[in-house]
Amino acid sequence: MSRVTFLASWAFVGASTIAACGGASDTDLFTTDAAGGTSGTSGASGTSGTSGTSGTSGTSGTSGTSGTSGTSGTSGTPDGGPPSGGCTANAECNDASYCRFAVAGGNCARTGECVPRPTAQPGNTAEPVCGCDGITYWNAQIAAARGVTVKATEACGPGGQTVACSEKIDCPNDARCGFFRQQQTDCANANLGGTCWILPGTCPGLGSPNRATRQCPASAKCATLCEAIKAEAPFYLTPAAGCSF
Repeated sequence: MSRVTFLASWAFVGASTIAACGGASDTDLFTTDAAGGTSGTSGASGTSGTSGTSGTSGTSGTSGTSGTSGTSGTSGTPDGGPPSGGCTANAECNDASYCRFAVAGGNCARTGECVPRPTAQPGNTAEPVCGCDGITYWNAQIAAARGVTVKATEACGPGGQTVACSEKIDCPNDARCGFFRQQQTDCANANLGGTCWILPGTCPGLGSPNRATRQCPASAKCATLCEAIKAEAPFYLTPAAGCSF
């Protein structure tokens, strides 16, 4: 396109602007010399940068080892107590049992076995027995309920391992001192002691061997053997005839 044509079109668009300036016009910014110089060549575009290499992924962690299972507990001992080897004391058995010692010739061994205590309330039948602890029990059921082995089916005699008592020596725990005298004339001997007994809660009525007794010194008032021992007063056996209870 010729210069005349370009100027004519510009004059139409911005005539007011050219007239106001009166000098070089804004068209100098868009035109070339009359000779029509060639336009510059475009610069070469830069080459694209190479992309970075991807990082290597981390290795997976090893899984933990499984824990070992616990060992099973040992089974408990039977209800009676030690499963083998026997017992030497009631403390080695459970609360519902006691250590019953072996007995030979009236002598108690030092070891035994755990056996159940009686579950029923012991009766008050008069059948005295001698325990391995040297105390006389009113009957074998009372002895077993107390956790005591019977070594003889009779009252403990004086001497030996029998637990003795006197007016100055008390019996252990709730045992009572039986001040037995063979006959009325023995009442005068104040030095005669007694032996310890475990009695029932309620004494039975008169009958063998719960015989009639008289309290020292000679008295018309009589009492049963159980009542006389419970009173812890010297007594002697007497025929029931002539007694007042």
